[in-house]
Amino acid sequence: MTLASAGTYRCYGSLRHSPYEWSAPSDPVDIIIAGRSRKPSLSAQGGPMVRSGENMTLVCSSESTFDQFHLLKDGGNLGLPLAEVWGPCRALQAEFPLGPGTPAHSGVYRCYGSFSHSPYSWSDSSDPLFLSVTGSTTSTCPTMDPQTTEEAWLPQGHSSQLHLLLRLSVAFIYTSIFLAVLVCHWLPTKYEEPNSH
Repeated sequence: MTLASAGTYRCYGSLRHSPYEWSAPSDPVDIIIAGRSRKPSLSAQGGPMVRSGENMTLVCSSESTFDQFHLLKDGGNLGLPLAEVWGPCRALQAEFPLGPGTPAHSGVYRCYGSFSHSPYSWSDSSDPLFLSVTGSTTSTCPTMDPQTTEEAWLPQGHSSQLHLLLRLSVAFIYTSIFLAVLVCHWLPTKYEEPNSH
């Protein structure tokens, strides 16, 4: 495909017996020729990991001088800002404010540069930017008391039985230790008595 083929296309329908009566036009389709200039770079202010609700702005910049920038997300054109500012190293750039982040903003973004006198001839695509919007800025997890959590997993009436079993187990362990100490103390005394005679 050549640059001469680029442009905006629409189609119409008509009937054979009435060739001069056409339908309403279809939605327009833009045919773009990309790769005519060096690619710009795309970045996210604050980084590509954003919490839900935080404001997001993507910045498309280039060392080449463009007067239009295009932002696309997964193939969908998100805008054509005509106002540009000069950034660091005299790289022309445009900002794309996306507003507060939502999970719908997650995805792959690319940007292109073009000239107003040749709007269907775009630069190479920027490298893809993977934007991820994570959970809300405030925690919504409820805090639970450990004892309440433990009892919540037990059927009603079993909580008191569990506490009784725990107390009996602790009492048994302490009794076993006490008896072991007594036996260890008693055995050496028993074997020493015959030797004393």
